[in-house]
Amino acid sequence: MSVPEVKDPASDADVAEPPDAESPDPDSPPNHADNNRWKQRSEMSPSDHARAMQAATDVRRVIQPMCAKGDFSPDHARRLLEPFGFETLIIRPLRSASGETPTGFVFAFSVGEAGCVVGSSRPGSATARLDGPTGEGTCFEPVSH
Repeated sequence: MSVPEVKDPASDADVAEPPDAESPDPDSPPNHADNNRWKQRSEMSPSDHARAMQAATDVRRVIQPMCAKGDFSPDHARRLLEPFGFETLIIRPLRSASGETPTGFVFAFSVGEAGCVVGSSRPGSATARLDGPTGEGTCFEPVSH
């Protein structure tokens, strides 16, 4: 009875050159960079930054007292923020991966040509931060799985 010869697969393999800095990560899917470009936020101009700073200050003056009183109603926040005239104002209840609805809300709106104010209010925390728009041109990131 003859025993089959066993070869070391590594001995027959070609030695690969290390990837250069321009090559995509070999462990990433082919369109990984394109598929994630929406996550890269744009820079704001100095004038948009100044306008967004003022808008964030205005929002904090509204949502911080709401938070302190335990008021986390997205509808109430919308009624209080609409008079400021923020374009593209989006306010949504918080979501969780488990499907339950946590107490609080998230918001986002555009300011100027390429400025965004994004934040949230939940028990113990009310925030408003400045950012540029996503790669898709929106301030509010799409809901993901």
